[in-house]
Amino acid sequence: MKFFSLNQNSPTVDFKQALLAGLAPDGGLYFPESFPCFSPEEISDLKNNSLAEVGFKVLCKWLESEMEFSEIKKVAYEALNFPIPLRKVGEFFILELFYGPTMAFKDIAARSLALLMSRILQKENKKAVILVATSGDTGGAVAHGFGNVPNIKVVVLYPRGKVSKLMDIGNPSNFIRILKVFDNNHAAFKKLIRVVKVTDSETIAAIKKVYTEHNYLLDPHTAVAWVATENEKNDFTKIITGTASPVKFSDSIKKHTGIEVDDSQAIAELAKNSRRKIEIKNDYAELKSTLSSLPI
Repeated sequence: MKFFSLNQNSPTVDFKQALLAGLAPDGGLYFPESFPCFSPEEISDLKNNSLAEVGFKVLCKWLESEMEFSEIKKVAYEALNFPIPLRKVGEFFILELFYGPTMAFKDIAARSLALLMSRILQKENKKAVILVATSGDTGGAVAHGFGNVPNIKVVVLYPRGKVSKLMDIGNPSNFIRILKVFDNNHAAFKKLIRVVKVTDSETIAAIKKVYTEHNYLLDPHTAVAWVATENEKNDFTKIITGTASPVKFSDSIKKHTGIEVDDSQAIAELAKNSRRKIEIKNDYAELKSTLSSLPI
């Protein structure tokens, strides 16, 4: 499996090099030269397996030339040890991706990534420091996924007093990354993707409506998808991805809809984790000094 930089100014690399490097030398994201294919029989076979077994079979398609099957299986079964149910809500289905330890869809990738990196680093007798800067739930997923994993230390940087539970859904940073896949060709991108604008008031109304009519509480992100899906007039089976638990947005949901969200259990679980926090100034020299002094 070979990977190339989306900036197209770096040599191709194998999976291990792409995994440990993160970004290519030219600053681009690594992208696979090709995608593995599943036969109709293989796809049918996935239906009657556990999530972990499905993860194992999918990862094998990508990594069969990179790792032993026994190692891939350990990664899949340890990383994907929580459910991803498909729930019928009204006329739609919601794929609930938020039953991981930090209640966000990012647990799926972060846990898998951490275990894959750890195994490669252990084989090569190397160590790595993962440095993350965030104001959303990426930091939590990465901290939990990489925390206490052999040969890896993780440091999460976040602005004091400005970590928001509700991220900006109107201007996602992923848009720039997605455009790179289309060589920054807006016309080609728009040809395949129909952009739907959903306002805050529509989002709030959707949360109230679905809760009242179906006794199901949407988080704000999933509520945006609900509104967009309602606007799609076709006969397709509609599946919405639920990316985060509404518990993570309890304050915002209460403030804007009046709906009480019980987050006491989630807070109690969080309190079980030891807190390791260092406050520094917004200064590169102090950041460098602090990182250098950590017991890596």
